[in-house]
Amino acid sequence: MLSLAFIIEVFMGFVKSYIQLFAYGSVTTEEWKNYLFTYFKDKEPLPLSHVKKMQEVYQLNSVKNAEVRFREVYNFSKYSDEAVKTFKEHRGALHAITAMLVAKDLKIDG
Repeated sequence: MLSLAFIIEVFMGFVKSYIQLFAYGSVTTEEWKNYLFTYFKDKEPLPLSHVKKMQEVYQLNSVKNAEVRFREVYNFSKYSDEAVKTFKEHRGALHAITAMLVAKDLKIDG
């Protein structure tokens, strides 16, 4: 399991890189997210204990966060096909607007 010191060191590397790239300018949420995913693309995935803590904090299993869950899994290229498959299987259980937003995020027509 990764130590907290290692995780902080890795994240601080991201912060320094981010500041150097975007210094003296503004950045949209989408630009920040894209840079975050690009930076960590080849890094080691989070340990399960950290994912569980994120679940506690952000309640990722709640229906109201379906958009967040599908989008984040889809953006992790290793699991994007699984996100699309799971969404298609459960689309009917989502609110129509939520389903539309998720389909847009997952680049699914209709």
